[in-house]
Amino acid sequence: MVSPRSVAHHEEPAGGGHEPTGVTLEWELALDSSDLRSHAWFHGRLGRMEAEELLFSDGDFLVRESASQPGEFVLSCRWNGNNVHFMVNKVRMNPDTIYETEQFVLEDEPYETIPHLITSYVGVERAVSAATGARIRRPVNRTAAIGGGQTPAPAGGRLSWRRSLTGRSGRRADSAEQLSSSGAPRLCSSGSLPRLSAAPLYQKPGRLLADQRSPPPKPDRFEGREYAEIPDIPEQPAPAAVGSGSGSGSDSGHGSGDSAADRAAGNRPPPAPALAPVELSPASAFDVGAFETILLPLTHNAPLDRTALRGVTMELLETEPAQLAATLTAWDLRLLHGDGRDRGLGVTCGIELLTLPQGQQLRMDVLERSEWFSAFVIASVVSLEDDDQRVRTINRWIEVAIETKTALGNLYGFANVVQALCSSQVQRLYTSWHQVRQRFTSSAVQFDAQLAPWVRRAAHTADEAPNTCIPHVAPLAALLEEPLAAEQPVSEQLDAALHLLSEGRRMATECDTYRRNARAALAARPAAGDGDGGPRDDLFRTEFHLRLLAGSKAATAADQQRRREELLPRVHKVLAVLAEQRDPSPT
Repeated sequence: MVSPRSVAHHEEPAGGGHEPTGVTLEWELALDSSDLRSHAWFHGRLGRMEAEELLFSDGDFLVRESASQPGEFVLSCRWNGNNVHFMVNKVRMNPDTIYETEQFVLEDEPYETIPHLITSYVGVERAVSAATGARIRRPVNRTAAIGGGQTPAPAGGRLSWRRSLTGRSGRRADSAEQLSSSGAPRLCSSGSLPRLSAAPLYQKPGRLLADQRSPPPKPDRFEGREYAEIPDIPEQPAPAAVGSGSGSGSDSGHGSGDSAADRAAGNRPPPAPALAPVELSPASAFDVGAFETILLPLTHNAPLDRTALRGVTMELLETEPAQLAATLTAWDLRLLHGDGRDRGLGVTCGIELLTLPQGQQLRMDVLERSEWFSAFVIASVVSLEDDDQRVRTINRWIEVAIETKTALGNLYGFANVVQALCSSQVQRLYTSWHQVRQRFTSSAVQFDAQLAPWVRRAAHTADEAPNTCIPHVAPLAALLEEPLAAEQPVSEQLDAALHLLSEGRRMATECDTYRRNARAALAARPAAGDGDGGPRDDLFRTEFHLRLLAGSKAATAADQQRRREELLPRVHKVLAVLAEQRDPSPT
């Protein structure tokens, strides 16, 4: 994985801002992701020539605010040895209605924010422009703070002021430039960027404006799906053969009307599709007793087997982060998307089942996989006695987290990795983290400024990229299966619970989108989830985590509840002792 380059340049605040005195880069990068300043590839107001001085290799890119047209955003990149600049077009959705919003587009479909737009091109590496074939691969990150402020809106606008540095702006002026009728981004080789003609191509429903005082519309129902209690299905008699003398049908008109003549004539109406009944006590998706791997002894292994840990380290450090992330995502997809079979009552997607009362076992599996995988990541770090291997392993997990979230859209797996790196056992390794920041500065800065803050606020905000294939489902599963924490104020817990329930409802309606994104993400990675039973494949299986961390005897004998309530706390105590041995006197 090529680390993004960072460049330093200084921008004066646009004036009139309300940021704290002495704004720092760290403060800006820790802002909400909807603020463009939280993304290191955004350089603020920057001229064309200044931007071109920062682009060196094909695929390098940055986003800037046009110096000649303040308030307009430009994607600058280098491709085939040339510097090219694309205006980020702004499209008014549902104009002159209370649902009017502004979205951003280059050539294909519009997106609600510029970060979502950029992610959609970097994640799948598709061409920004069909005419040039330009692709964006490596962000050119800034190393100096931009500052913030407000700039006047265009004349005739409904609002007298608007933010100039955020990806979401308020209602646009009537005279705002729209996407041209050709639908292609404007490519500029000299002079100022062109102003675009009117007539937007897209008219999709937008979101209610934040400043709208009228009440929002009632939420939509689930699209065509109604859930019912499990019916009692009586045993049906075997159908009689066509033309037989005894059958349920009769030509006399006193039977059911399903006569032999009707069946022979093909007049029988098609039977209604039967809903598969829900299994009331389904088994867990994890079968520890039947699991075998070459990474562990065939018959018995002790907790934290040294030979197995050496094999884990070798696989992690010798495999590319993209392959590790793809394998992790493939196993997460098996749990949450499955094979498309009917899971009961017409539900084929595990994410939808997760929100229903019948999905209790799946919710328990989601929580168990999340907890044991995070413990596995911690063990892969704190068990290493060699300082160099420990530093490289921490960096490798950061790279896997970046690939999992950005390229694959697996927020569930991404959060599990980052939560492990934020655990007390890993965070107490001050010497190792210091070396990570020295040797792998770009990864460390991205982890501190973007990855860790995203996970901390994920349970309270909805922040999904368009390429998401697995949403962050663990908080919802925990809400539905575990008691509320006693140490938090009730009002805060209720607010969080309402948000998670609303997110669960939204996730259930977007299963088809998640499936399409999953197929697109893994299509370019045929080695992911190939099911060959190889070491890398086993590395991300929950059965392997249970046997490696708890030992084969305890993991096999204990049921799921006991594994979570008794074995997991015991494992974390052991990992805390190992972490203290690696860095006994943190300062």
